[in-house]
Amino acid sequence: MSIENDIKNTINLLNGSSSNNYKWVKLHSNNSLKHFKNYKLDNKEVLSKINSIDEILDLITYNSNITCFSSNILYKYFLLLFIQMHTLNRKDYLEYVFDDYKNNKMLSKSIYDYNKNNLTDEVREFFDEIYKYCKKNNIDISALIYNQKKENKIIQMYTRNYLSNHYYEVKDKNVNIIICKDDEINSYFEKESIDFINLSYNIDKCNKDKFKLLLKRERTLRELLKENGKMQSFISKREIKIPGYKIINTRSIDDPYTSNELCKKEYAYMYKISK
Repeated sequence: MSIENDIKNTINLLNGSSSNNYKWVKLHSNNSLKHFKNYKLDNKEVLSKINSIDEILDLITYNSNITCFSSNILYKYFLLLFIQMHTLNRKDYLEYVFDDYKNNKMLSKSIYDYNKNNLTDEVREFFDEIYKYCKKNNIDISALIYNQKKENKIIQMYTRNYLSNHYYEVKDKNVNIIICKDDEINSYFEKESIDFINLSYNIDKCNKDKFKLLLKRERTLRELLKENGKMQSFISKREIKIPGYKIINTRSIDDPYTSNELCKKEYAYMYKISK
């Protein structure tokens, strides 16, 4: 696909026409990302589905060789944009990503313009045209982003380790991005070449047929794991017993907006292959 075609299809999405290859982008995870440290990813070969932009940014900071994939072409542009925007100081970056999200004022054009000379030609050409179209048609570019229901300070708590301790490391790291369907990713790698695979398929709203499909994809990807490789397979807000899988009970953050003691903590149940 040409960049001109990507721009055209992104404009179609802004006008309400989505397709399998051009869909809204999720910036922020709904769960704490701190569990990745349990996998000791330093200098390891990592393959990750792009579930959210900040999940990939967090994985990058573990000094691993990371390849990520998605069928959504927009993830390529947005992920590269946010990696390359790390040449901004942290305060300006946080303003670009977080400020006034509820009023759709994120992704400020003035901050983008200030830093766009640090972007690669491809990323700059794409976003120059999208910003230009948005301004001409009085559309906010954040219309390309999934609506995040949590408040900014909560989102920042989910990603506090990356934002607080590793922010300036991101701009110096390389990430390989592959645009393909989940069941096509195997063709890009040799068998037993990957140390860690992150899928984190959300199964909370999965019916049986959908879960069988995800299970089939996950088992195909197992062929890529090295002998002692690990795979993080599923994620759920409920504790669901799945034969052959181990639950990692990962505590997220305090919920400061509830008086119900039973709701003070938020949990994400992460599933990996049980060996």
